[in-house]
Order: sequence, then C-alpha cells, then structure tokens
Amino acid sequence: MILCILLITVISLIINFIQFKNFLNFVNVFLLMWCVASVLSWFGFYGMYVPPMEAYLYIFILLFMFELSCLLFLRINTITHTEKQIFSLNWRKINIFSIICTIIITPFAIKGIALVLAEGFYRLRLTGFTEMLYSNQEKLLLINIIQPLVLAISILSLIELIKNKKVRVSLIISVFNCLLYILVFGGRWLLLEFLLLAGIILIDIYGANIIKLVKNNRLLIVVIASIFLTIALITNQRSVGGGEGLLYNVYVYFVGSLHLFGVYISNPLVYSLGTEHLLFGREFFAGILEPIYLIANFSGLDWKSGIESINEVTQQFVAVSPATYMNNNVTMIYAFLRDFGFLGIIICPVIIGAVYTHLYKAKKQSPNDYRESIYYYGLSIMPFLLFEWMPARMSIIMVPIFLFLLTRKSFFKIR
Repeated sequence: MILCILLITVISLIINFIQFKNFLNFVNVFLLMWCVASVLSWFGFYGMYVPPMEAYLYIFILLFMFELSCLLFLRINTITHTEKQIFSLNWRKINIFSIICTIIITPFAIKGIALVLAEGFYRLRLTGFTEMLYSNQEKLLLINIIQPLVLAISILSLIELIKNKKVRVSLIISVFNCLLYILVFGGRWLLLEFLLLAGIILIDIYGANIIKLVKNNRLLIVVIASIFLTIALITNQRSVGGGEGLLYNVYVYFVGSLHLFGVYISNPLVYSLGTEHLLFGREFFAGILEPIYLIANFSGLDWKSGIESINEVTQQFVAVSPATYMNNNVTMIYAFLRDFGFLGIIICPVIIGAVYTHLYKAKKQSPNDYRESIYYYGLSIMPFLLFEWMPARMSIIMVPIFLFLLTRKSFFKIR
C-alpha cells in the first residue's frame, strides 16, 4: 500500500505541474507532506510500531480524493471579479488593537514567568490549561479571542513587510505578543505559525529566487532564525519521553501522529471507531459550532461538543513504541472516521480540496488584503492537519473572522 501512496503522489505531482505551471503549489505541498510522513512511518524509526495496512489505505483514499477534488474545482469558476482596491489599511487602528492584546496578555505572562523560573516550561504546559493558573473564562478569552487576534494582525503585518517593505509598529508588537503568549501556556504553536507564515509569504512572492529573497529580507531572516532557535530551545525542554534531541521531537510530532493513528486503527473498539460512536459532523464543524455549545453550557445545559467527545479518547496517553507514549496527535483522519465512518475519508477531503482551491483562485484572480491573508493562513495550518483536524478549534476559525473585520472599510483609509 505504501507503493500505491508513492505512485499516486508521483502521478499527481506531474498532473499538478501541468495544471499550475509550477511544481510548488498547494496541492503538491499537501500530497508530499502526507506521502513523506507515510513513508517515514513505514520504516518504524525509533522503534515505533508500524501502522497497519488499513491506515495506509485511508491515507491513499485521502490523497486521491483531495487531488480529484482540487482538479475538479479548479475548473469550476466560482470567483466573482471585484473592483481594484482603492483603500489602504488603517494601521493606526490595527496598532491600537495590538497594544490592547499586549495589555491583556501581560498579567497572565507574569504568572507564567514565575512558574517557568521555578519549574520550567514543561510544568507550565502541564498546568497552563488547568484551573491552577487561570480560570475557564480567562482561558476562553486568551485562546479564542487574543490568540487569533494576535495571529490575524501578524499576518497582515508580515504581508505589509514582505510585499511593501514597510515595518509597521503592529509587526514589532506582534512578535512581542507571540513571545509573551509562550509564557502564558508554554506552547510553541503561535510562534511556529508566525514562522510558517513568514516562509509561505516569502516563497509565494519570491519563488525559487533565494538570493533575491535573502537580499531583500535580511532583517526578517534574522527574526525567523531567532524564532526558530527559541522554538528549538523550548522543544528541548519539553522533550517527549523515549528519545532525545530536536530531530526526535520533530519526528514524534509530525510522523508520530501516524504511528498513534495506527494504534487506534488496530484497536477500533477501544478508541470508539464504530458506528455507535459516529458524531455526524460535530467534530468536522466543531470550530463553527463551539460558540453554540459555550452558550448552552453557560445556560446550564449539558451539551457535549464534538471536540469534547474526541478529546475523551485522544487525551489518553498511548504507547507508540516500547519507550514512547503520545496523546492528542492522531491525524485529522481519526476525526473524519469519528464523524462519518468510512464515508468521512471520501467526503471530508473533497470539502477540504474545495476550500483550498477556492482560497487559491480568489487570491489569484481577484487579490485584496483579505483574500491574500486568508490564503496564506490556510496554507500555514496545512502541516498541522497531520496532527489533528485543526478547524475543530474555535481559535482557528476566529482568525479568518478577525482578518475579515480588520480588512473591512472601517479599517481602511483613502490613499
């Protein structure tokens, strides 16, 4: 089956090169990401259990349906032409929102710093999401409002820097806010997102012209290198048991999810992979439905969201090798199976392909601040789909909403 995955990937790469007129496109990135992870998992590095054939069959169907969906929707004209944008973003207002985020994050970061100095980042990560440091209301504010707002402002500021060569105050504040946010929960995701977004925008604008890319973005390259070093240092402090070193940790996070998924597939009854546990879209659309569940729970109703049902299973630590235990990161395929069973592997990749194709066509045919930013954001969360179905998080869905609001006329000024 691993040979079938390699074969469909190679054939698709050729077809996509003809379709896009270049090798580096969003479809190929998605296919290569899953193909490379699948091949690596097949070798069972670090003594990890090789996933069963059924797991690779699901991956093959996922890639085939995604490729088919993208090719189909590329030929369907769904983009309406809009007039050329005659406004520029009102950076003064955006700067104010950046400062507000800093003011809100700082008191929580001070609490986090005290814990880090006493017990390290690992302890902060363990206790940050409990009620030992912050209340549920505080976590809802930080995770679902402040984090996506910081990220939305970062995206717009990065585009302004790379595309127009203008260093906005909001960019400096955004980097600072990302660093502060690390001290709140001990997580690396916000910094990693910043890093990925910078790389994606640079590659989209400069392509393979590395010399020009480096020459015109020296300061940003230094910032990217500093962020990468910060992530590496935090990762070493939060090393997963069973191995050591940055390479091991990267493997566990990006490939280990396939090994964990293999364990789930091998024990379907234990991990709720049966028709009696179907969620019928409550996980796939969890990010959109989350506000409804929050309102219901605050009203005293005991409604369980799809992501809560998933977490009841995925938060359990499971052995993926004799020495390595993992939880949570079980690929987005598990979410698809929990929602619709085998049909989920057919339906969900088609929807994903349609969304990514729409974002690509909108950005290419009628670019504006919002369409460019939302396209780059969509690409930046693509690698994390190896971990889980990221849009099940309300914080992920809030970023496009904030991007939409920040790029409306109220945030524009006449040039």
